[in-house]
Amino acid sequence: MDDAPFGLVAHPEKPGAADLVRQIQAEFQRHNRELVLEEVTASLTGSRDGVPAGEIGRFCGMILSLGGDGSLLRTVHRIWPHIVPIFGLNHGSLGFLTGISSRDHAEAIESLVNHQFVVTERVLLEVCIMEEENVVREVIGLNDAVVSRGGLSRLIQMDVKIDGNDLTNYNADGLIVATPTGSTAYALAAGGPIVMPESEVFLLTPICPHVLTNRTLIFNDTSIIELDPCPSQEESFLTVDGMEEIRLGQGNWLRIRRAEKKLPLVGMPHVPFFEVLRRKLKWSGSNV
Repeated sequence: MDDAPFGLVAHPEKPGAADLVRQIQAEFQRHNRELVLEEVTASLTGSRDGVPAGEIGRFCGMILSLGGDGSLLRTVHRIWPHIVPIFGLNHGSLGFLTGISSRDHAEAIESLVNHQFVVTERVLLEVCIMEEENVVREVIGLNDAVVSRGGLSRLIQMDVKIDGNDLTNYNADGLIVATPTGSTAYALAAGGPIVMPESEVFLLTPICPHVLTNRTLIFNDTSIIELDPCPSQEESFLTVDGMEEIRLGQGNWLRIRRAEKKLPLVGMPHVPFFEVLRRKLKWSGSNV
């Protein structure tokens, strides 16, 4: 990674994105380091020399994602399976994955080129849509996989197994399988706990369950979870990392397990996870 170029993937609809991309380019030039732009990002500057997102991981030792947490999630999905370390520059409000403001891009770039950063290995979900024992489609996720009735506000019934053992039949608005990274996302809003990003666990959180004893289950990330929507109900949907809503056909079930690859997430050493957590959740303490 020492001599490899850096890559840049920006959210094109963020206000001021084009000017910021040019500033980042100039900063890398000042440090005599090569910066490769993803093709949509390059078009912001009027250039046609960008690289498709699906290929940029082949050429770069590290990718900068410019936007918010959603932008970083999209970057992970777009560069898969060519996963390389990703650094998030937040162009908006503070995020859990993008904890450095774009206003501080010059300082951040100087730290990156001088190898003054930390890397946390974030586990990824491998989500397989199954038909009998055949894989119909495979999707990876950094945050979570959610099964629900989609836009319909109706209950979903789902049989759940962990490592081949029956757990229960959930009757809820939906079910969230989250990584530690995703514990601060939808799972948190659904009442789940916050776990440290490098914890070797998954979280299973029901959304508005009809059985009050159905609470978040934390289990080892070496486990395999099977979700099987009951065949008697109408259609159900899978959403991974809040991206595409995938319709599950009759007879489809889900197999979710830890992906073979992890995401190396790059951060600054002076911005620990608990500092981001405190600022993002506005934990200012008590005046009492």
